[in-house]
Amino acid sequence: MKVGLVSDTYYPEINGVATSTILLERELRRRGHDVYIFTTTNPNLTDAEKEAEEREGRVFRIASMPFVFLPERRVGFVYSPKAVRKVKEIGIDLFHSQTEFSIGIIGRRMARKLGIPVVHTYHTVYREYFHYISRGRMRGATDRITQYLSYNVCQKCDAVIVPSRKTLTILEDYEITKPIHVIPTGIDFGPFLREGHSEGGLGSLRDSLGIGPGDKVVLYVGRLAKEKSVDLIVEAFPAIKERVGNARLLLVGDGPLRKALEARVGELALEGEVIFAGERPWATIGAYYNLADMFISLSVTETQGLTFAEAMASGLPVIGRRDECVENIVTHGHNGFVVDDVGEIAGYAESILGGGPAGAELSRNARESVRGLSITGFGEKVESIYMDVLDGRRGQGE
Repeated sequence: MKVGLVSDTYYPEINGVATSTILLERELRRRGHDVYIFTTTNPNLTDAEKEAEEREGRVFRIASMPFVFLPERRVGFVYSPKAVRKVKEIGIDLFHSQTEFSIGIIGRRMARKLGIPVVHTYHTVYREYFHYISRGRMRGATDRITQYLSYNVCQKCDAVIVPSRKTLTILEDYEITKPIHVIPTGIDFGPFLREGHSEGGLGSLRDSLGIGPGDKVVLYVGRLAKEKSVDLIVEAFPAIKERVGNARLLLVGDGPLRKALEARVGELALEGEVIFAGERPWATIGAYYNLADMFISLSVTETQGLTFAEAMASGLPVIGRRDECVENIVTHGHNGFVVDDVGEIAGYAESILGGGPAGAELSRNARESVRGLSITGFGEKVESIYMDVLDGRRGQGE
């Protein structure tokens, strides 16, 4: 089968959609399919990477520009007749779009023009991101806009994939009637297993970050942005320090909230205790999980909680805020803790970081909890949907 994956975000970007797209691409190829990527241009690609993509001929980048409200994200803005010719030349059997807008619109237009079926994965809870545009105003209107746009995208596809039941409920509320399949993004466990990281390598990484050998590391991985509630983690950290004096907070990622967070860290006199590592290549993220002792994310905007799963695959107990998505992966007191209020965090962090048997048991349970999220199972389920869609199209043509 020849599959076209359509995504606004792809390597070298680091976020949940890019990770999901890259993992699906690898697994589909492993299963014997030809996979082609249609995505945006990216100024961070090196010349060597561009040359490698051109040689391989499987990644097609469409002209793009930074999104005015979110400059670190790019949007494609040109419908490409060249891309249409390339799709016809390749003989794409099916498009799988990973975004509702920008490149997603271009990809679906190409599919419609050429009569190619489309599967769509609905990754993002957009109502939690409209604050970048509305500045907190017109919440009711933005909710209606989100429903209208989501409905029009999903209803024009042959099938829809969502990563969790939380997202399924949202689309059901939008009255979408196309087949919707719940398939959590799979995990390539390799980068997160401890045996894949040498003590020397992890020690060097700790040294480069200024983390002492006896320090306990509280880790967050993700965008530094309002919807991720990273500010709540920073506000909770002084209480964690009171209970676990050698705790350090490591923030891996970047985003529009970074300067405000750095200023707040200064106000709390936590310079040197809170470490801003910046955005790191996805291939190195496993090392950051493996030098940590626990993971925390207080976002309630996730559709699956992929970073929770990555942390647990690394054996990290986790703390999350009560939300349907979090409760689907974190079992309170078994592999981590679910909190209703930031005031609860310090006590649970002490249970994890205190060095007793409770923390070790949470770690073992965390690893065991995510065994079912294999990348192999993920690829198999998506492939099955592709086959059903293609069979359905053939049936309509008979």
